[in-house]
Amino acid sequence: MYSKVYDAAMLSVLPSNKQAQNGDTTVTTNKLMSQGSGKKTQDTFALPAVVPTKRGGKAGATKMVYYPKPIPPPEVLPITRTSKDKEFPRYSNAFSLPGADIRRPASRIVDQRNLIDETKLVLYREKPKPKREGPSTTERRFRRMLERDRTLSSTSSEKKLRKSFVMAKNLARVGGVSGWQMMKQKNKGKEFTGLRWERVKTIVHSNLLSERDEERIDAAKQLGLLRCGDTMVFYALRERIEKDDNERVRYEAAKSLILIGCWDNEVLQVVLKFLVTGNTEIRLDLIVNMQQGKNVQYVDKSVAAFKELVKVLSHFCCNPDPDDPTSMEAAVLLGKLCVADSNAKGKLSNALSTSDDSHIKAKALEILVKQLNCTDSKVVQNIKELLQTSPVSKHRALATKLLISLGGNHPCVAHDYEDIYNLLERKLWDEPSHEVRVSAGKALTALGMFSRACESVEKRLENRDEEIRAEAVVSVGTLGMRSEKLTRLLLEMLELDTSEYVRIMIIRAFSTLKLTDKRVVRCLRERERLDGVLGLESRKAMKVLQLNINESSPKLADKSHQPLAQQIAVR
Repeated sequence: MYSKVYDAAMLSVLPSNKQAQNGDTTVTTNKLMSQGSGKKTQDTFALPAVVPTKRGGKAGATKMVYYPKPIPPPEVLPITRTSKDKEFPRYSNAFSLPGADIRRPASRIVDQRNLIDETKLVLYREKPKPKREGPSTTERRFRRMLERDRTLSSTSSEKKLRKSFVMAKNLARVGGVSGWQMMKQKNKGKEFTGLRWERVKTIVHSNLLSERDEERIDAAKQLGLLRCGDTMVFYALRERIEKDDNERVRYEAAKSLILIGCWDNEVLQVVLKFLVTGNTEIRLDLIVNMQQGKNVQYVDKSVAAFKELVKVLSHFCCNPDPDDPTSMEAAVLLGKLCVADSNAKGKLSNALSTSDDSHIKAKALEILVKQLNCTDSKVVQNIKELLQTSPVSKHRALATKLLISLGGNHPCVAHDYEDIYNLLERKLWDEPSHEVRVSAGKALTALGMFSRACESVEKRLENRDEEIRAEAVVSVGTLGMRSEKLTRLLLEMLELDTSEYVRIMIIRAFSTLKLTDKRVVRCLRERERLDGVLGLESRKAMKVLQLNINESSPKLADKSHQPLAQQIAVR
């Protein structure tokens, strides 16, 4: 067929033989060869008559010969294609054994690790906000807490010391005569009213002057326990030291004067007498009493009796017995008196390695860091162990405060930066005491690790492990992260998370953060109707949030008491 079309196309419209010019319409062709088949055929074609047409112009332009473009026969293709560029259909081994050098195998659905990320629906896209220079809002709140703690620890002592200086100055101005009106505390009479003040007057005017020794002993002891620093009490107890014949009365009077802050030479001489001549129980009682004394760090160190007291206490510290409580308490007292004694420092350092008692380690570390300024690598290592292994929550909170006092620029802290960060970050959620968790957040702020901890918490909220997500939720409540993005994320997790434990932690985090957002309140109201743990936790959280709603806006509180269906109908 192709050969016939080709031969017909190659014929001229106006044949050149004479038979075609005379009107013969039959043309016989012999031996037409087809290029593709190579066979001989003989056919007869009937061609239409050529009608000459006249054209304008020259005489030779009466005829036009048209030669159409020949149509070549199709290329004969092989049975199997061998071109590497055009492999279709593919060979069977291309599906079973694909070569690594030839083509990359198609990834299966189960092997597409980022399938969740690619198909994840973004329900909320936070608007880009200009980044503020400096710490975030949450970090600034923790820094204010640190400043408040420093102020509370220093202001009270400074005020008391300033008041005592003013009192001493006024007393010296009047010559020590009739100085009661100048020394009397001006606090609008609150210290001199009530049952406590009546009890103090009864003891001073009646019990302390009794003829019975037991009554005078109890009276002197009770005045110290009442901690009333009135001048009348000072004069009455000093009179008992000077004039009383009973040694036990003088002993209790000296202890009470130490407790209310009287560190005079006469009082210290009585204390020294009983420290030297007394037994182990009396020594330990006196040393512990002086540790609890008022203004123990502001004792006048130029007093002669004070120097002798330091020598006696330093001698007590030389006892090599690690289980001797007197030597340990004497070292602690020297530290609280702000005396840099080598024996006391050695005793406290040895106690860190020889004792397993958390109470002893906590005392030793507090004195070494805060009073004696001993902050070597051994001390820092013991602080980390105290924070990690101590069964007492107060000692763990003390460890965080000691890390805060060291600061982020301390060489030992910089050397153990990762260990300290991991320990503090773990304490944000792996801690039963809320005070210790907040103290860990303060330590992270003071050491410059707060922003890193916040970023880590946000990443762990999207972890696949439910335990890690629950830990991150607890950390959010501890750090007080209340951004709009996190609030939306927590609400979404409360609706869609598959773990009930994570949802319980989210409800508790709402209660810890005290979020009074209407979306949070509505979500908790819906879960109050449920039975089980979620309903119980939602009711507890709503009780806490309801108090904040009542304090913030009474109108919102009245509206929150309405049923949910009524609120929707109003809208």
